[in-house]
Amino acid sequence: MALVTAATRIGGAAAIRWIGDSLRVRAFLDSMSVSVLAALVAHYLADSGFREGLAIMLAILVMLMLRNAAAAMVAAMIAAALWTGLIG
Repeated sequence: MALVTAATRIGGAAAIRWIGDSLRVRAFLDSMSVSVLAALVAHYLADSGFREGLAIMLAILVMLMLRNAAAAMVAAMIAAALWTGLIG
């Protein structure tokens, strides 16, 4: 799996060098990363419980309020840890 990951990273950099950088390519890459992240979160949310759903909702709220991904991740981790510590 590590070899596949390394190959896709190297291949992606080579492809961008070959394709070139333009506003259209940059817009595609920006929107693609958001859609991939949304798909990963949706899949995880479908397979998890209420605790994880609450943590993800809190992360979304913090991200919308602060526009800071690190703060959103920390808030979600703290919420999940508190849930586990208090409720079990």
